[in-house]
Amino acid sequence: MICTSVDRGVAPSDIGPDDLRKHLSVADTARMLVCAVHLTGDLTLLDRYEAHVTASGGAGQFFVVEGGAGDHPVGDPEPDGLAENQVRAELTDILCEAVAQTPLNLYTPFDDKTTFIRLGSVASGAKIDSAYSQFLLEQAGFLNDLVQDEPAKATSDVHIAIIGAGMGGLDAAVRATALGLDYTILEKAAGVGGVWQTHRYPGSGVDTPSVAYSMSYELNPDWGREFPLSDEYRSYLEDFAAKHNILEHVRFGTTVSAMVWNPDDATWELTVSSPGGDRVVRANVVISSAGTLNEASIPNIEGLDSFQGDMVHTTHWRPLDVAGKRVAVIGTGAASIQTVASIASEVGSLTVFQRQPHYLMPNKASDIVPDSEIWLRQNLPFYLQWTRLKSVWELSDADLYEMSYVDREWMKTHDMSFSAANERSRQASLDYINECFGKRSELARKVTPDYPFMTKRPLRDPGTFGPGGFYYALTLPHVELVAEGIDSIGPNFIRTTSGEKIEIDTIILCTGMVLHWMKHIDVVGVDGVKLVDVWGEDDPRAYLGGTVPGFPNFFMNNGPNTAGGHGGTHTLQAETVNHYSFECIRFMLEKGARSIEVTQEAFDDYQARLDEAMKDKVWVADDRAHNFWRNSKGRVILQQPWRLLDMWRMCRRPKPADFVLAPGPVLVESA
Repeated sequence: MICTSVDRGVAPSDIGPDDLRKHLSVADTARMLVCAVHLTGDLTLLDRYEAHVTASGGAGQFFVVEGGAGDHPVGDPEPDGLAENQVRAELTDILCEAVAQTPLNLYTPFDDKTTFIRLGSVASGAKIDSAYSQFLLEQAGFLNDLVQDEPAKATSDVHIAIIGAGMGGLDAAVRATALGLDYTILEKAAGVGGVWQTHRYPGSGVDTPSVAYSMSYELNPDWGREFPLSDEYRSYLEDFAAKHNILEHVRFGTTVSAMVWNPDDATWELTVSSPGGDRVVRANVVISSAGTLNEASIPNIEGLDSFQGDMVHTTHWRPLDVAGKRVAVIGTGAASIQTVASIASEVGSLTVFQRQPHYLMPNKASDIVPDSEIWLRQNLPFYLQWTRLKSVWELSDADLYEMSYVDREWMKTHDMSFSAANERSRQASLDYINECFGKRSELARKVTPDYPFMTKRPLRDPGTFGPGGFYYALTLPHVELVAEGIDSIGPNFIRTTSGEKIEIDTIILCTGMVLHWMKHIDVVGVDGVKLVDVWGEDDPRAYLGGTVPGFPNFFMNNGPNTAGGHGGTHTLQAETVNHYSFECIRFMLEKGARSIEVTQEAFDDYQARLDEAMKDKVWVADDRAHNFWRNSKGRVILQQPWRLLDMWRMCRRPKPADFVLAPGPVLVESA
């Protein structure tokens, strides 16, 4: 592994002590301490200050953990009489003196896992298990896993077709370049970004902390919001693609409709459509980054097509004039709460149709990243990485995995939660409801879920209880929440199941997207077997989320059962599975083979272990919630049941016994 460069925005010698002192006045004391260790190499600073610094609360507000990371010092307090203001003053002096030194020699104890974990525990405000050292070194951005040992052999003869230019496809492109492999990205849209290219509805944004929702090797110190809106995140991905020279490899406006395995030369033949017409391209390897939620889910409501006013689905947003209009929003998922919160003050009237309420977690802090925080992330060595580590750890396994685990004894006496940890977050959501609407009020009744926490995706209020917040919008006199079904839709009205007729000018469909894998691509593997026949109607399965027997040299970076349901980020998921795919490709090339295929035995064993581990997860313990991650037989097809660390470890290296290699020369025609 190699150490990443540290982008501080300016040269270390240009960090003025006066500027640093000003911005440190509002800095997190725990991160001040660990950065002081980096700048001085003085580990005795930990002995003196560890018990007296406090890591400030993080932005991951979905869940409530006992004690709460960042609520208290990590070390055992010692009676030396150090007050917080004294600690801050001393650390400020140490840091200002250190940055004045030229040259600036950073202490980087990345080979000393004990010291690293100690520093990480201080920075995060929580005890970190030493087993996570390598995981956090990578995911916090200290070390880069893009190049390990030497690049693969025979790289000039290999061509990879990557389907999709979302975050997974862009990460795959960077990894291909790191191994010296040629590639082409086939993207149906007009720009990069995947879902963030299409999501442009009012208030569209990320509900994962921005500092964690970015590539581990491409941290961004400039986030303006803790939870970025879609424009800011799309800009991040566009800048990422430009920096890594990816755009020259992308074929925009290109849709893949079929891919057929050719055993004679061990290549995939892909049928693609573009403005220039249909054609067939060939590639040694195909990596699907097509995404799983890329098709609008249109509700089957009688008369929907008869509506004569404006109607749009959030996935296919176009500008709408809603000022003074009678607007209906159908659905109360993530897109709905962001849209409703954004347009509530503009419309003449707003009717929100709710099939089933979500657990909504409060937004307790401003989303705007303070200027001093941005400056420190840009300039103070490793401040950004430690900020990232804290966020990654909060979204990781320490407490959140426990929350997703079923405690059978607890369930004997609790109908609406699975464990004490699960109940704490449920109660936080219920408390928020009561604070906003008043206990036992009609609105409180309507928005209170009747199912356990985490069996439907928890959401985050996009604002506080004020303008810009979803719960606040529901209290406005011209906004009504309808908690019953829709019977039918007419030219200018919606009729509820109770018979009420509500006149409407505009309908906004916030009805989500269809969960599927490779649905619109006819994938034909060995002996003419089709992937759709192997999976059946809606039972997709893959080995480590990415490979299927009978389909050589084909990888999915977000395949079935890869999502970290209890935590993590999509960037972590994409990096983890892409890493594994490219290690498989490297293994194939280094063995002089032209194809690699997972064995049926390894595949079946993995499925058995996955199904067994899933039995104790909250997603299968209760079926009262409507969610998109179960198939028609009730099997969970989206989440993986293990700790994030376990999945990350399983994807480090392929096991040779789990794959069949076909020897022979590599033949290819560029896509």
